[in-house]
Amino acid sequence: MKENTLLLFCFLSLSVSLSAGQVEGSIRLVGGQDNADGRVEIFLKGIWGTVCNSYWDINDAHVVCRQLHFPGAKEALTTPKFGSGEDMLVFGAKKLGQLFDSRRDCDVNIPVLVHNNTSETICAHSLILSLNSRQDVRHLSIDTTSNCSEHANTFIRYFYTRKIKFTRSTAPCILRMAQDWGLTEVQNEVANISRLFLTEDPTFQSQNSFYEYAVHIGDEALQEVCIRYLAWNCEALIQSPAWTNLSFALVKALLSRSDLVVPNENVILNGVERWAAAKGNPTIPEALLKLIRFPLIQAEDLYKLNGSQYDAMKKKGYYFNTLSLKTLLPELKKDKEFYTPRIYTDNPWSTTFNHHKVNIYKDFEALTKSIHASSDQFSYQVVIRPYYVTD
Repeated sequence: MKENTLLLFCFLSLSVSLSAGQVEGSIRLVGGQDNADGRVEIFLKGIWGTVCNSYWDINDAHVVCRQLHFPGAKEALTTPKFGSGEDMLVFGAKKLGQLFDSRRDCDVNIPVLVHNNTSETICAHSLILSLNSRQDVRHLSIDTTSNCSEHANTFIRYFYTRKIKFTRSTAPCILRMAQDWGLTEVQNEVANISRLFLTEDPTFQSQNSFYEYAVHIGDEALQEVCIRYLAWNCEALIQSPAWTNLSFALVKALLSRSDLVVPNENVILNGVERWAAAKGNPTIPEALLKLIRFPLIQAEDLYKLNGSQYDAMKKKGYYFNTLSLKTLLPELKKDKEFYTPRIYTDNPWSTTFNHHKVNIYKDFEALTKSIHASSDQFSYQVVIRPYYVTD
């Protein structure tokens, strides 16, 4: 195409002139010296409309030129060299949404792929898609999972209306599609709102999906938010069906933390055994076994463990339960984290402090004054977490 090929405006508008015999979705250049330059217009609902230049650049101009059977664009102008059209009308998101819903006059079919098989195709208009996507619209596809494929239409409709609805269960699907298509604005907005969903899913499926998505895009802040929630609710997580579906990486990340809230370390060991069995492993993977804090398991429970893979770890547990800290000091210096208690809620690491215990000591004026008994009924759980200073 010639120089000064494309002129675009900052508002989407339509000229009122009706054009009989035109095909819906047709594109033309108006106001130029010949058919190779001018202002871009598209024919929709019986009228020609000037296309907005928001989000447009030379890449979009290439799309238009190829649709007009030219090899490509030479320049995309944003000044009114070819005029702004007469009798303008705003063509809003509502009408564009209706255009998408009508499935009429499409010039591109987007395949929805599930395990490399096309589950459906979505009828769309390349010119509208090119407003937001920098990819070649002729080769666009949605590669997703079976549980997310039903939301592909909602995702494509966003290009027409600039609005998208999502729920706790659909947010991970929308996030993946937006990431694959490079829609940073949608990614950021959905990710921010999704943080509010973390406490609303007792099944832990959403938290798991959000964490995997955060890993996929390298969002360390979102990863930490998700894994911290899982850590603080670790006992419920281990008991849930979602536990055996967690990835190896997520289980390893959890076991590496000291803020897991569980009754005792034995609960973690039993949980990891069950996770490994669900994955088809007869024993716990070595990388995970090293992260279980055997010294914090009581001697009676250590004695009950069967299997040669536990022998070396049981020995460390017995040493910690019987030897003095002075004797263990070299080991503590070498692997301090291994001997650090998590947040255990069972005895002897935790105790409940309530109004009944206060009443027992009501004669001790200093104690009752400091507690002040602001309520007749109260209960607090006190967790004991010793730490070691080895330097």
